[in-house]
Amino acid sequence: MESAIRYQVFGVSRPSESRLFIDYVAGSIEQRRATILGLISHGTDAALKGWCMFGHLSDSDVFEIESLPDQASAEDAVQFWRAYFASLGEEIVSAKHIGDDAR
Repeated sequence: MESAIRYQVFGVSRPSESRLFIDYVAGSIEQRRATILGLISHGTDAALKGWCMFGHLSDSDVFEIESLPDQASAEDAVQFWRAYFASLGEEIVSAKHIGDDAR
């Protein structure tokens, strides 16, 4: 029996600043950490490119927020967590979804 793909909502933030990027990925954050950092650093999204100009991201800057059973739930959760952290005063990096949603 094949196990179902879980979707991980994650955040990326440098300790020295209050900017936060929130997105989701299919599969484990631990297994996809290098891919996530590569997509942020070398992707085409202008908001992420601008953010990355101000310093290098490391593995420790990526953290798991929650795990969900399907993509639709992950998309909803990203919107919720972006609004939640914004309500706490965090500046949210307004970037598009970076994942390829496949494993």
